[in-house]
Amino acid sequence: MIRSQKKWKIKISRQTGTDFGSKCVLKIVFLQVIYLLFTAFFLPVAIAADRSSQTYIQNYKDIAISKSDEYSIPYKVILGIAIVESGSGQSRTAKELNNHFGIVGKNSLKRKTRYRQYGDAKESYDHFCRLLRKKEFYSGMKNIRDHELWVRAISRTGYSEMPLVWEKRVLGVIDDINIL
Repeated sequence: MIRSQKKWKIKISRQTGTDFGSKCVLKIVFLQVIYLLFTAFFLPVAIAADRSSQTYIQNYKDIAISKSDEYSIPYKVILGIAIVESGSGQSRTAKELNNHFGIVGKNSLKRKTRYRQYGDAKESYDHFCRLLRKKEFYSGMKNIRDHELWVRAISRTGYSEMPLVWEKRVLGVIDDINIL
């Protein structure tokens, strides 16, 4: 170790103190600063995300309710999955491909992407509901309004690559949907 580094270490240890109390105070101050920085950065992001979710719900609730009536799938399940998969309609896939559910398929984009393209959001919603109708669980779930059962059943079919995380996110979004 270089002599100047030793002096620096000694100087720092003298300034911060070596007793237990001063170390605790420093840790508490450090954690408070981290907390303040964290909330200052992420709170506005969370508020903006909530606003975009509310805007998304207002824009697409009629489609979700219509598909719910047609396919007997709870509208909150349809909207919740769409919000998570499309980033409240802000994802590149939702904007460029009108794909609100992350459904894989063909598209006409020049850039390479694995997601299917739709003419409009309504077509995306309809295709998602038709896909669910083909699943084995659908006949037993039809007309059941328990959104947790629906989300778990969909998750178990391999809809998401991280099923438990996906379930939690979708159920969290569904809990915040209050339109009827």
